[in-house]
Amino acid sequence: MKVSLNGTPQLMLPKSPLLSTIHNGSQQPYTAQMFSTTLKHLLKTAGYEPQHFSIQSFRRGAATFAATAGISENVIKAQGTWRSSCYERYIDRDVELRH
Repeated sequence: MKVSLNGTPQLMLPKSPLLSTIHNGSQQPYTAQMFSTTLKHLLKTAGYEPQHFSIQSFRRGAATFAATAGISENVIKAQGTWRSSCYERYIDRDVELRH
């Protein structure tokens, strides 16, 4: 996070992908499809039925965790690459009731 001259926090997004892999000798972004394929393989190996899981669960979980931790709306939107308030649909408001 960077602070501007007027004291307003500004979100600084990384210039490189959060996750990457080496393919044919060069760094490539680790895509959602790659993550999904790996997740389903690991779930199947662990004895779970992969069709019951989706990478959207991670998106929902990250948004819920951030909101519960008091992270600002702008940061949650940036982390999830949301440009509108649609991120709010991913936040599980009842999560604290289950603990």
